[in-house]
Amino acid sequence: MSLQIIWHKQRWQRQIWLTILLTCLLAAILISLSSGSYHIGLSDWWHGLSETQQQVIWQLRLPRTLLAIAVGGGLALCGAVLQILLHNPVAEPGLIGISSGASLLAVVVIFVGHQSGIMIPAWGISVSAFMGALLVTLLLLRLSQRGQIGGSRLLLLGVAMPIKYIWDNPVFVKYIGMGHGVLFLLFLAVLLVVCHRMKWSLSIFNMGLIAAILPFGPFIFDRKIKKLAEQ
Repeated sequence: MSLQIIWHKQRWQRQIWLTILLTCLLAAILISLSSGSYHIGLSDWWHGLSETQQQVIWQLRLPRTLLAIAVGGGLALCGAVLQILLHNPVAEPGLIGISSGASLLAVVVIFVGHQSGIMIPAWGISVSAFMGALLVTLLLLRLSQRGQIGGSRLLLLGVAMPIKYIWDNPVFVKYIGMGHGVLFLLFLAVLLVVCHRMKWSLSIFNMGLIAAILPFGPFIFDRKIKKLAEQ
């Protein structure tokens, strides 16, 4: 009986949240259709729209609003899928490099077209961006299925590497560098405690220290630690 009460309570709460979200969506649609350089007030909706107002809504604002809803829903769906995949409640498509892959291929197509004297249409750039995101997604899925790359490595390759080596943004590098230094000290402290509790030799700690300094060294050290933990 108690389980039925809990189930009905959760269902009632979901219905309330769904009603609130649908109400907010309808309000946002109304604001989107009414706002702009050609303002449409509530009185116009109540007394009837003129022919000019109907043209503005049906030909300009309604397609834009529906497209925004579709794009926002698609991004939300992608974010939900990635959150399940990475077991991270704040994950999103730009977190593992999918957005970077789309931008990279689009820039390559634009550059090649400019050097060749070919005018790339807008739809061609969109298709190339989509193909770049798709290729990166398939590559990451392939690596994750083989067990060669995990959630933490996806975050490292998708966030830290582009920011530090591709974008070369001094502001990002400054603050990320400070955070990286704190995490490095925390890593050494945790590694020392783990070595002490697991009764590992000091060579394991030295190996972790060297691996943390070398590029891609943590990937190799991570595999070594997993083998030691399984023994």
